[in-house]
Amino acid sequence: MRDDPEVLMVGGGAVGVCSAHYLAQQGLRVSLFDQDEIASGCSGANAGLIVPSYSIPLANPETFRLLSVWLISTRRESMTF
Repeated sequence: MRDDPEVLMVGGGAVGVCSAHYLAQQGLRVSLFDQDEIASGCSGANAGLIVPSYSIPLANPETFRLLSVWLISTRRESMTF
């Protein structure tokens, strides 16, 4: 039996770790690569949460009006809408 991985997973965030886990459960040999410790990037900062209500779709006409405010603003409060 070979020890070479069948799947190379790049990114050890919430999605990468879960994907690697379930692929391994299916019997695949998986190697997971990340630049730092597992879940220490974005997934560590947001506790693995993905909150759709915090994102603004680009199709929203209000986005382009607010973009200029966001780009010149240094205060976090002005980024709320």
